[in-house]
Order: sequence, then structure tokens, then C-alpha cells
Amino acid sequence: MLSGLDIAISLTGAVLEIALAIVLIRQRLWRKAFPLFFLYVCYAVVDAVGIILISTFSSKRTYASAYWIMQAVYAILGLLAMNESFQKIFRVYYFRSKWFRFIVPGVVLTILSISIWNWQKHAPIQAGPETIAYMSFDLAANYMRGGVFGLFGILVFFWRAKWLDPPFGILLGFGTFSVIGMIADALRSDFGKKMDPVFIYAAAVAYIVACAIWLQAFKRSQEDRENVPRSAVDPSELLQLLDHHTEILNKTKDQERH
Repeated sequence: MLSGLDIAISLTGAVLEIALAIVLIRQRLWRKAFPLFFLYVCYAVVDAVGIILISTFSSKRTYASAYWIMQAVYAILGLLAMNESFQKIFRVYYFRSKWFRFIVPGVVLTILSISIWNWQKHAPIQAGPETIAYMSFDLAANYMRGGVFGLFGILVFFWRAKWLDPPFGILLGFGTFSVIGMIADALRSDFGKKMDPVFIYAAAVAYIVACAIWLQAFKRSQEDRENVPRSAVDPSELLQLLDHHTEILNKTKDQERH
């Protein structure tokens, strides 16, 4: 069940999430630009408040069941929100290569399979069945988010993608609390109960930092839209036009040769 500190941290995150949802609505980005991220933010508020209420007024068994269901939905929405921003950053490559759209699901499924195998072969020390299941699920969720963030970092490094807010900020926020969560999970798994405070609070505090990163990303995005004229041309449309003219040029050369 939750302590006073747990509730305070959860409510702090919920307040930041509400502020983030208001920013998305005010900037009119919640419906067309980032609907999945907006859904994730709204659900995060429901999740935080719901867990507090269930912990306060329900039995331990009911709390455990509700927690697992809500966290599973929470993890899925987080991955969908990350994929949404990933597509916006690399949309040109999604247009040119059909296989590119399978790269994020492939990474997620691969990491999930490895996490399940690791759960069965290497259980955390000084932990009962429920604790092992909780830690394994939390580690799998962090690994999957961390894997998507790592893939994003590698592609940005090799393709020299320019910083683009808010998508970059969204992925950076997810990456921040996922990597911290992975470290906390690993410390608890290897060193036992003496690392419980790190396991319980490190990721929660990192999530608050992630919310601050997201708010700053949308603030910078609004400032950029106000100060910099934006082209109405979609880069994917320019690429399509270029490919079309390249195809015509190649056909013309082949006709001249014959």
C-alpha cells in the first residue's frame, strides 16, 4: 500500500500531467498532432489518482489486481506515444521504406521476449513471487521504452537529424525515466532489499523530471511557431516529387540508349 511520500510524489506527477494536458489543448496539438501522447497524459492522471484511491479504500488484493491492469495499459500507451513521436521525426523514412514501420514493433517484441526469458532464468534475490513478478514487469516496461529511446538515439546520431520539438522532447522524457528505472531495477535485483528505496522512488522522481522536460519541449515548440515562419510544404511530398522526377529521368535515359 502507499505511504504519505508515495502519495505526495504521485500527486506531484499528476499536477504536472494536468498542466501538460492543458498546454496540449491550448496549443491545439492534442487532437491531430499528438493524440496518443495526449491520451497517455490523461490516462497517467487517472492512473495516479486511481491508484491512490484504491490503495486508501480497498483491500490489498484488490489494490494488487487493479495495479497490474492499470500499469499494463499505462505501459502500452507509453510505447504508442513514443512510436507516435518516432514516426514524426523519421516520417520521410517511413514514406520511402515500408519495412521501416516495423522497426519499433520489432525492437519492442525482441526486448519483451528477452525480458520474459530473463525473468524465468534470473529471478531477483530476496524477493517473493509477487515482488519478482512486479519487478520483472517493471523492468520489461523500462527495457522496452529504453530500447525505443536507444534506437532513436542511434538513428539521430547516424542520420544527423535536427532537433525537433516536441517529438524530441517527448522521447527524451520517456528515455529519462525509463533509463533511471532500468538502473533502479538492476540495483534491486542484484543487491536485494537494501536497494528498495532506490527501486521505489528513483523512477518516480525521474518521471517528474520527464514531465518537466515535456512541458519545456511544448513551450519551446510554441515559441518556435510564433517566431519562425513555417513552410506549408510537407517534406514527404517533396520527396515523392523528387522520386517521381528521378523515375522519369531514368526512363528518358533508357529510351535514349535504345
